[in-house]
Amino acid sequence: MKRHSARSFVHQAQQVAAIIIAALGRISPPKPHALLGRQQENLQQKKVEVEMLSLSRAPQFNVRLRFVAGLMLVALTACGLFAQGSSTSLPAVASGNWAQAGIMATARSGAAAAVLHDGRIVVAGGTDASGNVLATVDIYSADGSFHAAAPMNIARTGHTATVILGGYYVLVAGGTAVDGSFLASAEVYDPVQNTWTMAQPAMTDARTGHTATLLNDGDVLIAGGSNSNGTLASLELFSAATETFSPVGAMSSPRQGHAATALNDGRVLIIGGSDPNGVTLATSDIYDPAAGAIRGHIVRTGAEYSAYRRYRHHPDRWYGFDRRRQLPGRRRQ
Repeated sequence: MKRHSARSFVHQAQQVAAIIIAALGRISPPKPHALLGRQQENLQQKKVEVEMLSLSRAPQFNVRLRFVAGLMLVALTACGLFAQGSSTSLPAVASGNWAQAGIMATARSGAAAAVLHDGRIVVAGGTDASGNVLATVDIYSADGSFHAAAPMNIARTGHTATVILGGYYVLVAGGTAVDGSFLASAEVYDPVQNTWTMAQPAMTDARTGHTATLLNDGDVLIAGGSNSNGTLASLELFSAATETFSPVGAMSSPRQGHAATALNDGRVLIIGGSDPNGVTLATSDIYDPAAGAIRGHIVRTGAEYSAYRRYRHHPDRWYGFDRRRQLPGRRRQ
């Protein structure tokens, strides 16, 4: 079904409101003697006229109606402008389906993206179809289009991008440079000025394939990755207030290519990835900003999880597996 254009909707809304105001301007309060001479009319008509007579005794009547009509004009115009913004956004997509959006100014892979406070998305760096490391930046708007923004100071791929300071700035950290070296540098994007500023000093460790997670206090947790020394277990915090990095310990084991997400209670869950030997990991870590420490977790098998659930319901008993020998544990009373 075709939708009316937003511009047409605004125009029609303004016309309707203008007609209402003009009509109200032509209404003159009825004179009392005109009503008194209509005693022979039916009761319904008389009722209407008496109501008009009572309204005629309020000089503010037309003023108030014009004020209300003016509010209607503003509301209808606002609705039209909202519809105009909506009409240029992506088409409605049925649940479970995908719709094609716009095309980036530069084809890229290995890029990083972050969502600004106004809904726009900054897509930075990566490599092009020829394998060249990019410094270019695209910004995605709500209408599904992309446009080029100011390039980063350093071309990089395998980096992270995280919004900071309420979504008004973007922190890009680490990655791999054009010459294949690992980067410790970071830079901050200002979308209002369309400028990139290097963060000084740089990260404590150069890294690529790491994660960056925004904490509740506005700081950013940088975790793991790899550099010329191998896979990293180190953690560091970026302070948005001072724009500096500081080490905050290490994970239970080195990992790269992992995932990290902030939990509702403010902690950060770090899961999976690969270890220095290239073995894919099932382990996880939880970082607690309040304690400034990390706690290792072992992902339970199905049987272990069932035993754990039984223990939670019956803490006076013990069920489980011995992780060291991979043998069933004894049930204890």
